[in-house]
Amino acid sequence: GALGGGRLRALVLTDFAGHGNRHGGLLGPAGALRQFERCVTDAGTSPLRAVMVVGSATQIAMRDAVDLVPIFEDVLGAPVRVSPSADAPHIGVLVTSGVSTARIVRGVSEMLVRGDVQVVVGTRGLFGEGWDCPAVNTLVDVTSVATASATQQVRGRTLRLDPAWPEKVAHNWTV
Repeated sequence: GALGGGRLRALVLTDFAGHGNRHGGLLGPAGALRQFERCVTDAGTSPLRAVMVVGSATQIAMRDAVDLVPIFEDVLGAPVRVSPSADAPHIGVLVTSGVSTARIVRGVSEMLVRGDVQVVVGTRGLFGEGWDCPAVNTLVDVTSVATASATQQVRGRTLRLDPAWPEKVAHNWTV
């Protein structure tokens, strides 16, 4: 795709899967749920394959299900089903019985490295400290944490050297 010339590997990092803060006229869920919805429906980002991983759910765009479900089954080593979300039928909720969230995070990381997906939307708890994926070259940080050490730690997600792409340049966005 035109975005990143096919090399885009983005992480959209949020504090929560969703929360009910309605300040400022916010309609609908906030957090990762809202960021993922925007990613799969916005004209600029909808051509990208995206996945959302939070502790309670893994979601993909329904339009990507035919391609991504077999890939998920391969990286997870388990059967995967997808069903439309009750709130947004264009979004698919993955059902991965018996597969831990940690295994899903590792599988999604592998998919990101390989380019099977270009965008991962997730929470700081899963994709913050301890998560390592040198292929990530773009960070969109929509978390509320602003201490110097936390900010440096989060930006480190993109600053790691990627042995598969020595010329990698990091793009860090704080919203």
